[in-house]
Amino acid sequence: MSKYLEQFVAKKIDDTNALTIAHTLPTVLADLILDHSLISPNKALKPLADRLGQTEYRDYLFQSRTGLLARLIKDIYVKTPQSTKTLRSIQQVVSDVLDSNKKKTKKTKHSKEIQKETDSPLKQWKRIIEQD
Repeated sequence: MSKYLEQFVAKKIDDTNALTIAHTLPTVLADLILDHSLISPNKALKPLADRLGQTEYRDYLFQSRTGLLARLIKDIYVKTPQSTKTLRSIQQVVSDVLDSNKKKTKKTKHSKEIQKETDSPLKQWKRIIEQD
């Protein structure tokens, strides 16, 4: 997960810094969409794109993350005038994705951790023999 996304979520958006934050949107969108660890299958990007974009996108865009990124940058950054309301809504979407990713990573265990929790048959026999 990118520290840049966390910094974007932590920023307070107001009229004085809205233009500066608006210029960082392509980078934020690239970090969000191109990082497979945040959203793994491309089909899972559809609800995110619907929340970020203004129109509903067709399925062919979700076959390529770079194509989807280009369309979102065009729709959000180029076509839409950036207001504080728009920036705050994008910030909320990024925050929701990061929160769901944190919950997802806390629940899963790596295979090494699972192997440490389960005893090998040799250790189980050793425990039985030492009890007698």
